[in-house]
Amino acid sequence: MKTLEELSREYQCLKGSQWHNYMVMYDLLFTPIREKVMSILEIGIAEGTSLKIWQDYFPHAIIYGVDINVPKNVTGDRIRMFEGKQQDWDFLKQTMDKIGPCDVIIDDGGHILQHQLCSLLYLIDWVREGGFYIIEDVPETNLKFWEFLTMHMAGISQGKLEQIPIFTGPITESILGFRRKKGLLE
Repeated sequence: MKTLEELSREYQCLKGSQWHNYMVMYDLLFTPIREKVMSILEIGIAEGTSLKIWQDYFPHAIIYGVDINVPKNVTGDRIRMFEGKQQDWDFLKQTMDKIGPCDVIIDDGGHILQHQLCSLLYLIDWVREGGFYIIEDVPETNLKFWEFLTMHMAGISQGKLEQIPIFTGPITESILGFRRKKGLLE
């Protein structure tokens, strides 16, 4: 089986080492659960390249994508796409009612703090126990806010969330993530 880095090179995805270098971290996080992941949701799918990567990498998962402009040329037996805005809770509710809880949610959407926060606050409860919620492309200027929010969320989550250490890529953007403790994927 190919690594995420190998797949990102094959599909020429910006998440690989040739640009953001996120796939290195994702390989570390996802390799132990690769065969167990049944659903993954990515917000912000652009041309759909990463959806193809997730489909190749997670052999049993249904791959869901959300974007304001869903690409028409992305196909796959296990790929499903929904068109809408990540900050629209009505849209998110309708979408999640259709797909149910996910093992992995990745926010690669609008890269706007308010949109990232809106999605996180609604979708964190849709992450299965043991699963991950990851926010990509967090500008360094927003990291202090996210650190504050993380401490606040740890208090209100009653120990159900743990923060994934912040990963800073080769450019001025980072990944911030959470993992729900206990459950299916452990």
